[in-house]
Amino acid sequence: LFFFSDIVINLLFGARYSEYGELMFYYFLFMVLVIMLRSPVGQMLNAMGHASYNSIMTIVQVGLLGILFFLPIEVTAPQMILYFGGTVLLLSSIQLIKLLRL
Repeated sequence: LFFFSDIVINLLFGARYSEYGELMFYYFLFMVLVIMLRSPVGQMLNAMGHASYNSIMTIVQVGLLGILFFLPIEVTAPQMILYFGGTVLLLSSIQLIKLLRL
């Protein structure tokens, strides 16, 4: 999606939204963070018997990500995507520290 962002946006949404093709880079970064960090660390914690800790971190992550939808904060789309990525990175690093200290 990142390399063909202009084509994808033109096909799905039309030429009016072609200026938002640069947002695909931020989506790409966010998906890489989720796939490379959050998923493996959560699965390792589950496999080692710490599913409750992983569940708590998932609830915290959903809460932090949901804050933007409840608070009247005006942010642009790149800022929102980077906030989501930063939240995932922070909580995944906390989970990784917990995993390595077991």
